[in-house]
Amino acid sequence: SATTKSQSYDLFNQGLGLNDIYILKISKDGTLLWGKKYGTQYDDNGIDAIEASDGTIVVLGQTNHEKQHGITTLRLTPDGDQIWINHSKNEKNTTANKIVALKNGNFLLSLSVEDEMSKEQIRLIKFDIHKNILLDKVIATRYASVLKDIKEYANGQFAGVGYVKDKEDTDALAVMLDKNFNILSQEHYGDIAYDTFEKVS
Repeated sequence: SATTKSQSYDLFNQGLGLNDIYILKISKDGTLLWGKKYGTQYDDNGIDAIEASDGTIVVLGQTNHEKQHGITTLRLTPDGDQIWINHSKNEKNTTANKIVALKNGNFLLSLSVEDEMSKEQIRLIKFDIHKNILLDKVIATRYASVLKDIKEYANGQFAGVGYVKDKEDTDALAVMLDKNFNILSQEHYGDIAYDTFEKVS
């Protein structure tokens, strides 16, 4: 959701304005139940949202400010009222890709973060419903790597897909991870063309 209103409007005092995360809820017959916007005083974009086991909604957003890219997470009631918002600050450029509800009631963020060479690396964050960080890990690889989607297996392992690239080529990437996000296996797929995987099930 974007606005062209002057920053003197009250909505900017609430941390909204510019680009905001917009969430809408629709009934199964297509009726709009509600639509609301959320965010910080910076530029926010909604990336992904899931339903928690208690019926609340957990949202992943991208927040951009002065050429810095960070992430914002929110928890909403089933009616869209904000319970909490958490915005990462003063971190290296981070791109939001996916949020997953885990079988134990916690959540997983699939992100990419720039390393010292401005190369994308996989970053996975596990957190609970009260926004406590349980595990935050950067998976450093030889080539720039990003997971666009990730799923949890019944045994606690994870399958992730995305892309891996060097200066000349981009290939589709598939990885298997253990419960602590250690790589068990990885494979690259593709030819000279640009190849990527977007979803896994």
